[in-house]
Amino acid sequence: MKSSFLTLFSLTVSLHAQGPLTPSGPPGPTMKSLQQIWDKIGGLETQNTTLQATVASQQQTLNQQSLLIEAIGAANGLSFPWQISTIQSNLPSGIDAPSLAFAPDGTPTVAFHGGNLHFAKLVGTQWQITEVEPAGAVDVGAFCSLKYSPTTGQPSIAYYDATNGDLKYAAYTGTTWAISIVESVGDVGKGCCLAFSQQGVPSIGYFDLTRNEVRCARFEVGNWQVGTVHCAPSAALPSYGYQSFEAVSISVGRDGREGILFNYNSDIPQPNIAARQILYYAQRSASGWPVTQVADDNPIGFHDLALLYDESYNSRCSYFSQDGQAFYKDPSTASDVIAPRFNVYGVQAALDGLGRPSFAIWDANGVRYCIATGSLTTVKSTSGGLYTNRPKIAFDSAGRVGVAYVDGSSLYFASQKAFLH
Repeated sequence: MKSSFLTLFSLTVSLHAQGPLTPSGPPGPTMKSLQQIWDKIGGLETQNTTLQATVASQQQTLNQQSLLIEAIGAANGLSFPWQISTIQSNLPSGIDAPSLAFAPDGTPTVAFHGGNLHFAKLVGTQWQITEVEPAGAVDVGAFCSLKYSPTTGQPSIAYYDATNGDLKYAAYTGTTWAISIVESVGDVGKGCCLAFSQQGVPSIGYFDLTRNEVRCARFEVGNWQVGTVHCAPSAALPSYGYQSFEAVSISVGRDGREGILFNYNSDIPQPNIAARQILYYAQRSASGWPVTQVADDNPIGFHDLALLYDESYNSRCSYFSQDGQAFYKDPSTASDVIAPRFNVYGVQAALDGLGRPSFAIWDANGVRYCIATGSLTTVKSTSGGLYTNRPKIAFDSAGRVGVAYVDGSSLYFASQKAFLH
């Protein structure tokens, strides 16, 4: 009984020690209700959104002014300084040409094959490099083709797995790379090139060396749908393994139909004798892939193929022949849009911020850049071998140009900026 009384006494003292449980009155005038705090946060968020829109608008105006300055400078024979950074040094010998693309926010990114498939992104002044395939993968990532989805804004890469003879596709989810095998029957995937439709549907053009075909894979209804674009006669592939297809480029028109540019060796060559080569253009139709001959060059080959659509969605293509001529044509008519250039070792075309064809060129003077038929400006004097320096060109959404290239055993990125940047 005594124990129970002491326990009750202790509880009573404890309750009184906490003070009264009923508030003495409403909150004082300096105290804010939760609703007032919430309203204040909402107002700040609105101000922040407005500020971000203002900054974006001012940045767009600045970009347009910079483009205008660059255009005026180019028209008057002026050039702006090239800023060059090293992406990676000590690359394996015989590295393929890199693939360059700008992220939607204007960040330059590069995919390259350095034994394994790598993705490089410029953060500030430093390049952050990650392996796309799991660490330890060997000879994976050749013919890599990097593009950004217009719907997700994330990068994707098509590439060749030489170890297994597979065509692969890697799509970045925002946190990791999701890797899938597009096709694996036979030796497939060499020369692969990736493009997106305006609706974000990826398509890949590539070679099937087992079937001796140019093929196209399109991702539809959750699966890759694969079909033949052009098939070479079986006799065109001699027993000693000569490859009858050597280059491919793909682009997607406004109507969602793919166009593919490819190089085909039509004759059966003998050892140490070059084959006759034909450049073809094919566009998907309801009935198949009608093919148009763009050029016939015997015995000189075609290299660095690039197919694109201008602002009016007219098909255009660039390439160079091994005798040193660079071409820019309408592949549907095989007619020159720009007069050929001479003494060229490599070329790639892209449209600048004003819709003009622009070129990254490699010649005896190094890596060079020009707009349409304008004069060449030197990006970098190079010292590498003949087939290690083919440059890649791209423009960001503001129209600023970038060039990626290999010189010797190092991979570089160069950008040209006017003084307002």
